Amino acid sequence: MNKKLLITVISLLACCTVIMSSMIFGVSAADTAKVSVGSVKGDPGETVEVDVVLSDNPGLTSLGLDVAYDTSKLELVGVSDGGVLNGYGSSSSYDGNKYKLYWSDDLAEKDNTSTGKIATLKFKVLDKMDSDTDISISAPVGYTFDSELNDVNVSASGGKVSPKTVTTTKPTTEKTTTTKASTTASTTRGSSSSTTTTRRSTNTTPYRPLTTFSNFEDIELTETITDESLTDIIALTEETLSEIYIETTAETTEETTEAAEKDQSMSKRKAVLIVLMACFAVIGVAIIISIVRKGKR
Repeated sequence: MNKKLLITVISLLACCTVIMSSMIFGVSAADTAKVSVGSVKGDPGETVEVDVVLSDNPGLTSLGLDVAYDTSKLELVGVSDGGVLNGYGSSSSYDGNKYKLYWSDDLAEKDNTSTGKIATLKFKVLDKMDSDTDISISAPVGYTFDSELNDVNVSASGGKVSPKTVTTTKPTTEKTTTTKASTTASTTRGSSSSTTTTRRSTNTTPYRPLTTFSNFEDIELTETITDESLTDIIALTEETLSEIYIETTAETTEETTEAAEKDQSMSKRKAVLIVLMACFAVIGVAIIISIVRKGKR
């Protein structure tokens, strides 16, 4: 009888541990909702519309998002709900570089698994936007959950607004044309014969010239690249590389922040699981000791 009771207690403890583990780690990679911001093109003075799209929805009743952008290049002038989720709400003002979007259906009895365009952001392109500008989006931990109040992970990816017309500084090339005329020297020997000698001088340039010759043997046209044009080319290259580095750094920072939030959330879940397992272990040991003592009596 004591052995059967012992086996029953151990089985119950094992079941409780499995159940708690599934509750804590129940949100897996397959149960991750995806939210993305579109990319559009627009020139200064124009108004562009950027869609926010929800995909791979595992089921939720509440969703919270933060939208961030560069206020020196974009001005938020309007936001509209896409009608996919219920309980839409947002920030009361368009001022600032961060705007909040949220949906909360408190009366829902089951999860909403719909996907599609959940919102549209309207931006006015400002005069200072002469290159791509990012629109980032993130999902704060604790604001997205299902009908049973279980957290739902969200993978968020931002978009950008690019100018339709790309303004580049075209390097100038200075053309230098030199005309070299022939010189003639005549010498007379005796009283009857004369000899004429024609020479054409040569000129060296600091760079390899793009040379074209005319139909006249005594004229040479030379086109050279000046120090000023080389400086413009180097400056244009450095500006392009700088824009690529800034864009790559912004994307890396956003991905790092998202990963850190997920790691922090998972660490909390693990800590809770460890505490619960320790409590079950202590209770189990106490029950086993009690059973053993009763058996000896």
